[in-house]
This record gives sequence, structure tokens and C-alpha cells, in this order.
Amino acid sequence: MSAPTSDTFEGDVFSSLVDFGFTRYATPKLIRILYIIGFVVVVLYTLGFLFTGIGQGGFFAVLALVGAPIIGLFALLYLRVTTELLSVLFRIGQNVASIADEQAGGPGPGSGGGTAPPPGPMSPPAGGGPGAPGAPGGPAPTGPPSY
Repeated sequence: MSAPTSDTFEGDVFSSLVDFGFTRYATPKLIRILYIIGFVVVVLYTLGFLFTGIGQGGFFAVLALVGAPIIGLFALLYLRVTTELLSVLFRIGQNVASIADEQAGGPGPGSGGGTAPPPGPMSPPAGGGPGAPGAPGGPAPTGPPSY
């Protein structure tokens, strides 16, 4: 399989689903739909657990009243974290692919022409020159030593 390019993440869902060469990803486009389906399943499961426990009565009713919301909350938290992690992985892939595209084809739009931005007002002098703390002729270091 070839390395992903920025085109790997573009296109519609259907064309990604029927791409048998796996040159386009369908998952980033389906994340929202999968999350909504999972959310509905967790809510229905939690409500079913709650009503079944209440229908049993006694100890099971109390267990369901306390346990169902807690289990449902943790299930939703797990669902959210896993879908966000999956989304982040694909975004990392998109960023890496765009960087590879820029390097292969020269500087692309928005790359700044390949020059580094000017140092900010809090940037230390390059190379620890005479203005660096602790350097000969520079200001004395302040504060406790860092180990």
C-alpha cells in the first residue's frame, strides 16, 4: 500500500466505501454517524437496564436506580474518548500527508516560503551568546539551579 496523501482524506463517503484499493479513508467521514449510533445504543441499553430493574422490584430496583445511570455515564464516556482518539489518529494522518505533499512538491500555499518565523520577544539568543544568562559577560543566573 502506498503512503497516504492529502487526497486520501478527501471525497465523499460512498466513493470511500467502494474504494477497494484503500486509497481513501471512509472512517473520518463516518465518525459522527458512528458516535450518534453508539450514543443511541448506550441510552437505550441504560433505559432498558433501569426499567428491567424497576420491574423486578426490591433490591434490583435500587440497584438499577443507582447502577444504570453510572454504567450509562461510563459507557458514554468510553464511547466519546474512543471516537475522539480515532478522530485524532486520522487528523494526525492528514497533517503528516499534507507535510509530505509540501515537501515532495516544494512549498505549498500557506507554508510561508520555507522561512522560519522571526524570534519572539521572549526567545533566548541563538547559541547561548553573550546575552544568555550564565554566559561570560551576560547577566548572572537567577533563582535556584535547575537539575
